[in-house]
Amino acid sequence: RIDNNCLRGSGIDAPAPAVSYSEFTRGLTFTHNEVSHCAIQAIRTSWRYLGWRGHCGDIEYAWNRTSDVGQDGLHDFGALYVSCSNAGYTRIHHNLIEGVGNNPNNAGIYLDVFVDGAEIHHNLSLDMPPERFLYRLSRGWVVLVMSINTKIFDNWTDQLSYRDFDQGRYRFFWHDRTNRRTNNPLIRDRAL
Repeated sequence: RIDNNCLRGSGIDAPAPAVSYSEFTRGLTFTHNEVSHCAIQAIRTSWRYLGWRGHCGDIEYAWNRTSDVGQDGLHDFGALYVSCSNAGYTRIHHNLIEGVGNNPNNAGIYLDVFVDGAEIHHNLSLDMPPERFLYRLSRGWVVLVMSINTKIFDNWTDQLSYRDFDQGRYRFFWHDRTNRRTNNPLIRDRAL
């Protein structure tokens, strides 16, 4: 359990997330934390080459606040990031995500390669990078890379773009019909 922490300014000496855990972790909960001004992600699992399945699982990110992550200007990441987590559930809920850098390759929530059965709900994502017209790698607020059986519901965001795709070496186009998005309102007036 990683609970009730305030993490600020990680990755000052070299680009690093605030929290990184092994690809063999099981049963991790990251709750009631505040992460701000870090170089790249707020929290991430390490990435397994070619996305080995079944080695990480039962991951929950809940009731956290992240702000101003992605300060180094790197791209292709998310504030809350999970990779290759198939050996149980993945739940990301009730988080406030404020900013992930200005690169359109970044997302608020990023499920990378073969996450199966995730639930993403009741999150608020603000200051997401704007989608660039005809820019194939624009990410938006939630990204799924070859993930399946994912349910994305009752989230709020100021940038409703969503991506569900592969990394070209597997398939050129990917969208899995088992992934479901319902009731994710776009915030049009920040004064609300």
